[in-house]
Amino acid sequence: MTENRYGKVRFDGVCTDTSNAAYPVDEVRRALEPAFDPPWDGTAIHIGVTLLHNGYVVRGTDGFVPSEDTRQLDNDEVVSRVCEDLSPRLDPDGSEADAASFVTFVGDVFEALTEDV
Repeated sequence: MTENRYGKVRFDGVCTDTSNAAYPVDEVRRALEPAFDPPWDGTAIHIGVTLLHNGYVVRGTDGFVPSEDTRQLDNDEVVSRVCEDLSPRLDPDGSEADAASFVTFVGDVFEALTEDV
């Protein structure tokens, strides 16, 4: 696990180094980069690989799809569980707005990763 940032929020997730052969990092990158502008594209990829690692999404024939367990949850529940797994922490000068923005971002990543299927 490695630490990453989204604004004033730090969180944990799976390393997105392309040498990490356990995960299709390049496929996640191709699926997410068009939906997110720098500097948040790297953060989105980090969350996307973590979604795959934790079983929220799986590889389908045409991209990534929600796992069977994830399909039984509504989007708010998925985002809540993902956020628990990411263990987000606010910087000392962070606010509730920063935390809310992070939660929204996690939902956007999940939707972007699974939308084309």
